[in-house]
Amino acid sequence: MGCTSTIPSSPHKNEQQRIVIALESILSTDVFGEKPAIPSTESILALSEQHRSSFLSYYNDPAAASIKPNLRLYRFLENQLEQFNYLGDTLSAQSSLQIGGGNCITLAILTTAYANLVGLELSYRESQSVPIFNQEGGFETLSTHVTTRIYDPTFVPEEGTVYLERPSIEVDYFPSRGDWRGKKVSNNRFLSMYYRNIATELLQKNEIGKAGWWIYEAYLLAPEDISNLNTLAVIYRHLNEHSIAENIYKLAMEIDENDIHIIHNYRVLLISEGRLEEAKILEDKLLTLDDPSPFRWYEVATDAFNADNYARAYRFFNRVIEKAPYLHFGYAGKARAAMALNRPSEAEKLFQMALERVWDDSTEQLYRAKLSILETY
Repeated sequence: MGCTSTIPSSPHKNEQQRIVIALESILSTDVFGEKPAIPSTESILALSEQHRSSFLSYYNDPAAASIKPNLRLYRFLENQLEQFNYLGDTLSAQSSLQIGGGNCITLAILTTAYANLVGLELSYRESQSVPIFNQEGGFETLSTHVTTRIYDPTFVPEEGTVYLERPSIEVDYFPSRGDWRGKKVSNNRFLSMYYRNIATELLQKNEIGKAGWWIYEAYLLAPEDISNLNTLAVIYRHLNEHSIAENIYKLAMEIDENDIHIIHNYRVLLISEGRLEEAKILEDKLLTLDDPSPFRWYEVATDAFNADNYARAYRFFNRVIEKAPYLHFGYAGKARAAMALNRPSEAEKLFQMALERVWDDSTEQLYRAKLSILETY
C-alpha cells in the first residue's frame, strides 16, 4: 500500500503467460457485488483546463527557452511538493492539485500528467528506503517508495561513448543518501499501484467487495505483479472464498516462492482452516527468510513471552525494533521481557523510548503507568 511493494524478478515469459492464463480461469468478480464507479487511467492523469494552461504558460515561456525541458517541469513541480509524504492520500492528478499534496504515487501521477502534456519521457523506479509498516482496520500494510525520472529530450549521445543511463532528473519529495535504487517499474505496474492503494484503503474500512473491484482493476493492468495477487488473495479469503485465495497463493509462489507476504498470508489461511502442519512448514520457511515485517516478529516474540520463555522473547522483541525503530510496541515488548528477566532499570529506559514513539492517548497512559511503577524500584 501507500507507495508500492517490492516486485521480485519475473519467471520466464512463457511460464509467466501460463500463470496468467491459470489465474484467469480461477478468478471471479461475482463475489464482489455491485461494481462501484472506478476511474479510468486517462481520468486519473487528467488535468483541468486551468491547470493545463498554467503549466503550459510556464513551460513555453520564451524566458525559459534556455532551460532544459525536463528541468522546466521539475522546477514547476518544486512549488507543489510541500504537502507530499509517506502517509498522504492516493489521489488523481487533479485532486492532488486541489488538496496540495498526496503520497509518492500521487506525486508520480501528477508528474506524469504534466509530462504527457509536453511529450516528455518518464520512467518509474522503486527506491529502497526504509519501509513503513502500519496496522489499521485489522490489516497490516507496507509502504515503500517510488520515484519518477524525467529524461532530457535534448540529449544526443556521442559516438563511441557508452552511457549507463540517459541524463534525467529524479522527482522525489523524500530523497535520502541511504536509499538505493530498486528495479524500474513498467507504466502498467505503476498505474496499477494507484488502484491497489485504493483497494487497501477500502479494506481497512472493511469495504471488502469494493476493495475487490479496485484490486481487480490493478490486476488487469499488471496480472503478474505479486503485490496485486497478494491483495487479491487477501480479499477472497475475507469473502470466504478460500479455494480461490489458496490457488492465487500457489500461483504467486510459482512467480516467487520466497515472497514473504505471500507465504505469511497463505499461512494465515491454512491456520484458519485448521491445517496446522502445513502452516508450520510455511512458518519455518518465514523464519529462514528473515521476515522484514515488525508485526510478524512481534507475534513470534509475544508467543515466546506467553510461554514464559523471556530470553527468547527479549531477542525477538529486539528484532521488532531492528525492523521498525519508529514503532513503539517493540520497545514496550522488550521492556516487559526485561522486567521478567529482573532488569528494571533497562525496562524503564525502554518504556521511556516507547513513550516517545506512541501516537494514541490510551497507550501513552498505559506506558506512563508502567513508568510510574518502575520508578518505585
